[in-house]
Amino acid sequence: MSTMKSIDEDIKKGTFKRFYLLYGEERYLRNLYRDKLKEAIGAADMNLSSYMGKGVNIREIIDLCETMPFLSDYRLIIMEDTRFAKDSCEELAEYIPNIPETTVIVMSEAEVDKRSKVYKAAEKAGGAIAFEKQDEKTLTTWILSRCKKEGKQITSGAVKELFTMCGYDMVGLSTELEKLFCYTYDKEGIAAEDVRAICSKLTEANIFDMIEHVSRARLKEALELYYEMLAAKESAMRILRLLCRQFNQLLQVKLLSEEGNSDSGISGKLKLSPRVVGKLKDQGRRFTKQVLTEAVEECVELEEAVKTGKLDENLSVELIIMKYGMQIS
Repeated sequence: MSTMKSIDEDIKKGTFKRFYLLYGEERYLRNLYRDKLKEAIGAADMNLSSYMGKGVNIREIIDLCETMPFLSDYRLIIMEDTRFAKDSCEELAEYIPNIPETTVIVMSEAEVDKRSKVYKAAEKAGGAIAFEKQDEKTLTTWILSRCKKEGKQITSGAVKELFTMCGYDMVGLSTELEKLFCYTYDKEGIAAEDVRAICSKLTEANIFDMIEHVSRARLKEALELYYEMLAAKESAMRILRLLCRQFNQLLQVKLLSEEGNSDSGISGKLKLSPRVVGKLKDQGRRFTKQVLTEAVEECVELEEAVKTGKLDENLSVELIIMKYGMQIS
């Protein structure tokens, strides 16, 4: 199985696979390695093409692959969130073994179906790399490394406070670290009080509270909390992704509970604390499996609509709040 180290090795040697499928929940790492490959391959603007979202014309991609790069060793094609590795695309799967030596395709997807022909073709080509959520120990090492590069120390209490307020999403943690570096520019270290003072409280707690309001048809309170987060300069897209994650956790806890799993068993399978599992079970009782499934699917669809310019991102969360709050009522 290919890993992040295999990409680093490719970059070090300057020998690139024809096709890379970067997949998994951790968007920060997928973006990081997408950009690493982009920089290492060094394709000039005229040899670089990017595609995003569903509806990408695969025939156009293949025709582009067959076009020789101009004054460069490689033509680089980046595709993101196309769902080709989830919904499958036979034409792409059949083409992967035949990609010319002068072309590199980098595909970045949050979700894949390992039974799909595209995934299997990518795996066979040695370019399927998973980017999953990192555990607390790994993230702590990463935070310490980021702080060291900035010439700062950070207390263990500050690290714990970061996790409490921001969760374990590397995109969110990175954003808050940048804020902290600016806030503590005249200080050598970062303490817990600095985190509490500057970091936005867009945490599992805030998202949990928003869905709690929705589950009890308290639309006014849910919208007010949403607007407060926007006023605190939080991204509507990030809020939408966290809502999707929370709905998905509610669904998974409900399904596992109905299968007879204990709270500790669910905790181990989902890598959540027993306390969080208990809270999710309680909140999940006010939603049916069908509603939770629809909510997850709709969040994904709305995110895609925002990315493709079909929907204003601020409206996306409002639609979720209104629709599912009204269903409860």
